[in-house]
Amino acid sequence: MATTVDTVKSYLRVSGTDEDALIATLLAAAQADALSYLGTPVVAAERTEKVDVGRNQTYLRLSAVPIDTTASITITDPDGDTWDPDAFAINAGAGLLATGAGTLAGRVTLEPGTWTVTYTGGLSVRHDYAEAIAPTYDLFVLLRTADLYLNRNIRAASEHDGDTAITSANVADIADTTGLARYRRVT
Repeated sequence: MATTVDTVKSYLRVSGTDEDALIATLLAAAQADALSYLGTPVVAAERTEKVDVGRNQTYLRLSAVPIDTTASITITDPDGDTWDPDAFAINAGAGLLATGAGTLAGRVTLEPGTWTVTYTGGLSVRHDYAEAIAPTYDLFVLLRTADLYLNRNIRAASEHDGDTAITSANVADIADTTGLARYRRVT
């Protein structure tokens, strides 16, 4: 289930179309909040990323994880030379390409400068994406959109639902509540 304007309207018990544009804007903001919080894209896609390498560095750290190791990976050094991906040990979950066979012995120090890596990465690469991550992401987006809607102005922020005041939730709190926090990439 992807979170849509109609899903949010149903959850909030909003009828009519007067609020559709506002809800669509808040839905996009909630999706951006999720991506910002996660630190990695949800949908896997081919990406070209520039990676700055410092002195004595033996690895490249990529931002979209996990890396799809079944897809093509192209690695180009600062001089424009293409490296064989097999020269790197790939830690798909961490987004690391380390020189050598995964041990410190045999690691090659990379040339300092900007490397270019083209690869496919994102949470949808994971084997449990459809069953675990997608529903969790959708729930986060729904609850965050509802939170933004209910707190869209001063009057809404002071409304009461019975004896409980409606207050805006923190993105991290919603991520903890929905379980999205377990998929966050912390670097």
